Amino acid sequence: MDPFYKIVQETILTDAEKERLVQLKFHYLPQYAKFILENKLRDFAISQLQLARKLKIPLLKYFESLSDEILIENGIRSAEKLLGSMIENRPGEYIIESVNSWVSDQGPIITTDQVVPEDLILISYARRTTFRDFLIHYTKDLAVGMKVAEDMDRFTVELDSLCFKILVHMQQRLYKQAQSIASLGNWEWDLKKNALKWSDEMFRIYELDPHSESYNNVAALNHPEDAPFV
Repeated sequence: MDPFYKIVQETILTDAEKERLVQLKFHYLPQYAKFILENKLRDFAISQLQLARKLKIPLLKYFESLSDEILIENGIRSAEKLLGSMIENRPGEYIIESVNSWVSDQGPIITTDQVVPEDLILISYARRTTFRDFLIHYTKDLAVGMKVAEDMDRFTVELDSLCFKILVHMQQRLYKQAQSIASLGNWEWDLKKNALKWSDEMFRIYELDPHSESYNNVAALNHPEDAPFV
């Protein structure tokens, strides 16, 4: 299956979102990425590692057994992939491939369910900060620096949006699985609208079609002998 369509299936991406990723291109970021790759790659990887530790990114605990040199080498390979995609101006493909690797549990150490929202927020911050800090080595032109930063912001928005959408989707799926395994359902009652909202497991427990309207009268679904207790 085409990796992109796997992501579409998993996250229910709209056609507009798909098209936006495919069409994502930059004007200033490619040359900046080339400069870092050719002149500052190792320093860039070291800086990211130092900032990750300073921010105490939760995922770092899974890498405690690795030496600094291994972590730096891993950072260099990761940066090469990111910078290469920017140089070739195919950031959308990078976003798709990276997220696919994540949801497919293709990482060598961590698994999908070990990632928490704080990881996404802090990793994104570390990435933006490192790119910003290295601008001083690339240009003294404030206007050019601002354009590079704008490109990076666009990239970050697209990547973060997809990552958070997938994280929410996975958490909802795990929640539904937990309810199914435990045979427990839940419902919400909107008092103002006098409307009920059932979880999927509630429909299975009562053996009702999810599109049925009969669940609005919960009392009618209880066994007659349970009426006094309810």
